[in-house]
Amino acid sequence: FMPSSFISEKGDFNTISHYFITANSKVGLHENIEISAGNFLLFNLFSSLTYSKNITNTFVGRRSITAAGSIMGNYLIDINNSSTNFFNGWGGNARITLGNKNRNSTIGVIGYNINGLGGIFYGGYFGSQIKFSERFTLAGESVGLTMDNVQFVFLNSVILNWIRNRFEDWSLGVIYAGNNIQNNMINLQNNTIIIPYLGFQRKF
Repeated sequence: FMPSSFISEKGDFNTISHYFITANSKVGLHENIEISAGNFLLFNLFSSLTYSKNITNTFVGRRSITAAGSIMGNYLIDINNSSTNFFNGWGGNARITLGNKNRNSTIGVIGYNINGLGGIFYGGYFGSQIKFSERFTLAGESVGLTMDNVQFVFLNSVILNWIRNRFEDWSLGVIYAGNNIQNNMINLQNNTIIIPYLGFQRKF
């Protein structure tokens, strides 16, 4: 779910959906700048601004290094007019990618504040992907998050992406989520869940 440092090319417009209950559109404004906007369950809106820069193309093994940073935020439209901001939040993500668009590995950090949690959760990220044919890409990711009064959340995924044609991509995989969340509101100790993953991407 966390990106590599490669962003949409200038003029590209992509829309991604997970389980068809989320939507996220990305637009390449410049070779170094991308913006995105989307929603989760219609009323939770989020957006991001990303700056990406190639550092070098002459690293060990002739692999390039690309760095990127994003600022992000989300806003919950309150249809009940209760003026609550419980789920609103903001944060950032920084990452470095070793390799090219067809084969790369990314390491990064994330920090995000959600009002309802009463603090900032933060953590690290590692992901790798390889395009092993013209149409198929295999990716794996691992994310660990924590905060002072919530011990940890751990996410792993393995996803196979299939390029149906030059406009459509489909993704199928599996997600493993583990947690040991303990605070005044939540008490989920050592719970794990494995769920299938389905994604769809459309390029315009």
